Amino acid sequence: MAEITSQIRRKVWAAEAWLVGPELARLTYVVAAHYRLNAQDAEDLLQETRIALWQDGLELRVCRTWVIRTAAHKAIDLLRRTISRSDHEKAFARAAAPGENALELEYLLHSRVAGLPARLRALYELHYAQGLTERETAVELGVCRQTVRWLDSRCRRSLTGAETLSGSRTHPRKPPPGET
Repeated sequence: MAEITSQIRRKVWAAEAWLVGPELARLTYVVAAHYRLNAQDAEDLLQETRIALWQDGLELRVCRTWVIRTAAHKAIDLLRRTISRSDHEKAFARAAAPGENALELEYLLHSRVAGLPARLRALYELHYAQGLTERETAVELGVCRQTVRWLDSRCRRSLTGAETLSGSRTHPRKPPPGET
């Protein structure tokens, strides 16, 4: 019992103890507040920190400093991804801003959107036409946020004409041997 008490005072626990104890959540929420993350991002940060603990091994001895630094690094990564996505979305919106050929561009956009597969068309309608956030779009579609990001990138590639990466053929299929 004395050994456990001294471990708690020093906050040097096995990774498994951090995963089941309340201290991990408390420390990650402190880090989330420091970086001014919203409640959902704070939950994501806690999950990312748990994954980092689990990946390093459950028998690894970890101190508070390691947890705080890891959570801080994960928070910074989360902020960078958020900023990068919002910059990308702003640039896409600027490119689609109305100008002198607004009616023509709008017609072309609508014709391209009409040619999208149903799932991509649903994403476009929710995310761009209705202005829902990534999270709200994920809830409406019944998928995770990563799937929304993936669908968004496919949608953008389809709308900009860079569809060759998604599997469309740029050359005719050769018939199998013996078939002519």
